[in-house]
Amino acid sequence: MQISAYIACYNGAATLARAIEGLKRQARVVDELFVVDNGSSDNSVRVAEEAGVRAIPLERCLGRGASRARAMEEARHPLVVSCDAGVVLPPDFVGKAARWFEDARVAAVTGRIAQHEARTATDRWRGRHLFRTDKRTEMLERAAFSTGGAMVRAASVRDSGGYDADCPEGEDADLGRRMLDRDYKVIFDPDLVYWQTGSNNLAQVLERYRRWNRAGTRMGLRTYLKQIKYSATVMAREDMETADVAAAMISLISPHYQFWRDRAE
Repeated sequence: MQISAYIACYNGAATLARAIEGLKRQARVVDELFVVDNGSSDNSVRVAEEAGVRAIPLERCLGRGASRARAMEEARHPLVVSCDAGVVLPPDFVGKAARWFEDARVAAVTGRIAQHEARTATDRWRGRHLFRTDKRTEMLERAAFSTGGAMVRAASVRDSGGYDADCPEGEDADLGRRMLDRDYKVIFDPDLVYWQTGSNNLAQVLERYRRWNRAGTRMGLRTYLKQIKYSATVMAREDMETADVAAAMISLISPHYQFWRDRAE
């Protein structure tokens, strides 16, 4: 089957060229490659065009659901690879992912995100608590869906209702639940690895953690109290096992940040 590939981008000019190069170097060559730019204020569109890749700029930042929905409208082929502007897919990613679709019930396959040597406390915390690089090792057929590095069957996405264009975040988890409700398989393959490029500052990593873990709902008081306990007894404890005091402080801050952000919305 022919394969489309797209990169979802928002102010990703600093890393976009590497993401494009990663897709161009796939051993299983993709048949179409484009960038959906979600209203960036930097020169992301120019970076894509200078790399010889078609850019589809949205008129403004419409949210993650809108950019994914537009990408699926633009994709011409039965299988569609998604890649964020801040990650690089290794050369064997597309070939490994495509093999799963020999099973007609597979709607999507995603892998695990990894990072190279962490040089800052936020990146150490990101690897340990967000990416959980040392814990995600079991293959799953009914997995949570993540689009940072993934492949989907376009027909299954359409049959499940597609990405919600009005969903500002959590669009992948939302679609994943609907694919599972339709009795499709959503595969997590731990051998399918993709690599984060660049670092996050404190605000970025806390926001990313919130977005990945909020499950589409605002944090209530009971959950807030549970998260305070978890951050102290589990997360900070893991940090301190390696004497990582700075990371432990981030763990202790995390539930307060999540609660504050939910109240501010």
